[in-house]
Amino acid sequence: MTPQTWADVINYVLLALGGAMAIGTGMALYRFHQTGVFPGQPLDDDGTPVGEVSVTSAWVRVLVGSIVALWGLAGLVDGSVIGFG
Repeated sequence: MTPQTWADVINYVLLALGGAMAIGTGMALYRFHQTGVFPGQPLDDDGTPVGEVSVTSAWVRVLVGSIVALWGLAGLVDGSVIGFG
């Protein structure tokens, strides 16, 4: 399905960015659950993680990404950018 208007382009971008944010952070949480280390987290010489991690902020990112993706999907269904005219 090709975009017909600029509103469609914006909605596709919202859907893609929100989905990537939610899925990417969800996968990082899954890896943290499996290994105890977030991807990209610095390690010291013996391999233990440096500093504290915030699992709560990662869940907030999943929630925000899901909301943005749903906002883009709703805009595609409605045919306009929801909340902007």
